[in-house]
Amino acid sequence: MANHTIGLANSVISPATVLSDPTSGILTINLGGYLYSTADTAVELGAIGSGAWTVNVNGSIGSFGTTAGNRTGLVLNGSATDTAVVNVATSGTVFGAGGGLGGYGLYSSRSLTLTNKGTIDGQLRGV
Repeated sequence: MANHTIGLANSVISPATVLSDPTSGILTINLGGYLYSTADTAVELGAIGSGAWTVNVNGSIGSFGTTAGNRTGLVLNGSATDTAVVNVATSGTVFGAGGGLGGYGLYSSRSLTLTNKGTIDGQLRGV
């Protein structure tokens, strides 16, 4: 099981996917922390049969840019038997903007429990 904790000191802006983990685990974005992609999905977690993910967003996850491509902030891969819990705090944001297949704040192909007290936004759809 993977544990990823992101704060201001280890935040990332990249033209590629910033965090990709096909296993299970916990991702926590602390207040002031961020994972941004300027040309792809920012965060992609899980795979079919990988087990549960918990994502806690107190900071920001997002994808943006001007070229066509997948501009989704957070992707949770898996099947209906895989689970995920996503908690977006009042200080949290998850977003996706751009052309192509993206423009989703959050996309999940697994069973999802979502608590949103912050902002989930996408050019096409938030969730």
